[in-house]
Amino acid sequence: MYDLKIFGRNLKRYRCFRGLTQEDLAKKVGITKDTVSKIELGKQKNFGLKYLILICELLDVTIEELFVRDAKVKYYDAK
Repeated sequence: MYDLKIFGRNLKRYRCFRGLTQEDLAKKVGITKDTVSKIELGKQKNFGLKYLILICELLDVTIEELFVRDAKVKYYDAK
């Protein structure tokens, strides 16, 4: 069983790293800002595999990276 709080924390970390607000992510994925907030707080249990895949594509992460307890945000050299 996975931990929704870990997933939510990692989602927020990657979202912020990409410079996206909850509203930005919601619009691009096709869910509500409230749903993004609930996901990040670990309170949204079911939001659909389709949306999980879209989130991963948008944030350029694997599904596994969102469920890792101590995820490290990928930092890219902006040169």
